[in-house]
Amino acid sequence: MTDKTTVMTFIKANLISLLSLTLYFLWLLFIVFDFNKKVYSQEFEYKPFSMAADLDEVQRGDLVFDLEGLEKEEYLHVSATDTSFTSRDIVEIDTLKNGKLVIPAHKLRYLVNGPITLLLSKETQKIIKNEIHGRVTVSYGLKREFELTSGN
Repeated sequence: MTDKTTVMTFIKANLISLLSLTLYFLWLLFIVFDFNKKVYSQEFEYKPFSMAADLDEVQRGDLVFDLEGLEKEEYLHVSATDTSFTSRDIVEIDTLKNGKLVIPAHKLRYLVNGPITLLLSKETQKIIKNEIHGRVTVSYGLKREFELTSGN
């Protein structure tokens, strides 16, 4: 048996759903088999996003990130963490406005100078309107690392 045949047999035998996802394509395919081996599928698009510029060293101040591939106004989950155990990381839902995400300087006071990991993520939901009745939720994002400095 080939790998594909083995996978399909396992899915049919165990009645589990298959979710095919790749961030390089703009579609998802959700497949479910019922007890009578009838196949239900739901296809939908989502919008991956990217950061316009790479980050190396960033000085304290308002951080402005240009993001591509999103609507002019979107909500993103923002997480900025440093390497210090005692500092308070930034973990919040923020609004992208006109393709820009701004982290104000006053929020950076909780982070120590040094390596910072920035995670930006988005969640998309699709209501399934065929016989399956339900929803598929996809979370995706991007990660960047940079050095935060005082700029002295």
